[in-house]
Amino acid sequence: MLYALCNSVSVFSQNTVFTFDDLILPEIGYWNGSNTENYEGFFGDGVIKFNNIYVSEWDYWSGFAFSNHTDTETEGMANQWSTYAGEAYSGEIFGLAWIELDWLDENFPPKPLDLEFLETVDIQGFRITNTTFTALSIINGSYPSNAFSEGDYYKIIITGINDGEVKNSAEVYLADYRDGNQIVVDEWLYVDLRSFGEITALRFDAVSTDLSLIHISEPTR
Repeated sequence: MLYALCNSVSVFSQNTVFTFDDLILPEIGYWNGSNTENYEGFFGDGVIKFNNIYVSEWDYWSGFAFSNHTDTETEGMANQWSTYAGEAYSGEIFGLAWIELDWLDENFPPKPLDLEFLETVDIQGFRITNTTFTALSIINGSYPSNAFSEGDYYKIIITGINDGEVKNSAEVYLADYRDGNQIVVDEWLYVDLRSFGEITALRFDAVSTDLSLIHISEPTR
């Protein structure tokens, strides 16, 4: 599995800003679908829908979650809820995304993850960064993932879709070890999506030169 990205705010041309601080956060400091008191299967507002899958038998989740954890030093799955930026971009709560593997394909590629809109929107942009679990797996390795070396990279491709039609795409590198670099993003990067025009969904694809990063064991807890 690939523990993929954090979103802080999604902005639309209707002068609407979705902020995660409007969500009800459980006392444990994160929501991954296991607590159905306030949300079940998704969260969002009247425009944006963050879908979530939680399987209680395996304590497994995928899709979107949210958290306020900011531990940038602890390695391993127990710290899968933290942003590597050390804080939310604004407020206290930020979004998390886990891109699931396609178990029906013998190569187990990562499946695209869609963020749905309940009406057509003209999106402006959002911010993204690494989770601590992903970042430290890239820096130090985390079985079966290897520490990155020269030539490795990890990026997210964001595609705008309008009723099934691809409109435009953008990409953001969350780690880049090419050309002598050793960059692992630890700040909230703004992704400008104004060129997408009107869309009904955003699609997220994870791409890495180190496929073992994509096959890190499944999210739990």
